[in-house]
Amino acid sequence: VAINHHTLLGAGLGSSASLCVGVIAALNQFYNLQLPKSDIAQLGNRLEEQFHGRPSGIDTAVVTYQEVIVFSKDNGCTPIRVGAPVSGSHWPFVLIDSGLRCGTKVMVERARPFFESIDGRYAIEQFDRIAESVRLGLDIGDVTKVAAGMNDAATLLENSGTSSEGLRVIIDQARAVGVL
Repeated sequence: VAINHHTLLGAGLGSSASLCVGVIAALNQFYNLQLPKSDIAQLGNRLEEQFHGRPSGIDTAVVTYQEVIVFSKDNGCTPIRVGAPVSGSHWPFVLIDSGLRCGTKVMVERARPFFESIDGRYAIEQFDRIAESVRLGLDIGDVTKVAAGMNDAATLLENSGTSSEGLRVIIDQARAVGVL
């Protein structure tokens, strides 16, 4: 599949994290620094501050480790096991480009008041519970458990103001044709 990289800027797919980690990894290799992945992710995240202000670190960690991880701002990342799905031979994920573009920094600033409120702090606790449920679903190959977690997270994000009517339409259409 040929993709014009300019069409993905602002799509929420981690292009800035990829750029930052790529620069750090290239410098690491050029100067033969032999930095561990954790340092590359951390340095990439510091560089990504130029794009996002205060990034969490999850994007640069995923790009650095190139695998499914559990991420904590305090504890870094831990790779997790992804079992074969019980319902088939592969995980049925589809990526749909909404065509909507917005910088992460703008979205973070838009959501900040919500997440700094009492409702937002409660939502963060719910995100943590959802993440653990999804981790378990991935481990045991339970596609419906993973889908339920993704749906619950989408609802929480909608409540935070980081969604749009266009995304709601796409989600509703996908569900109407049987997407979990």
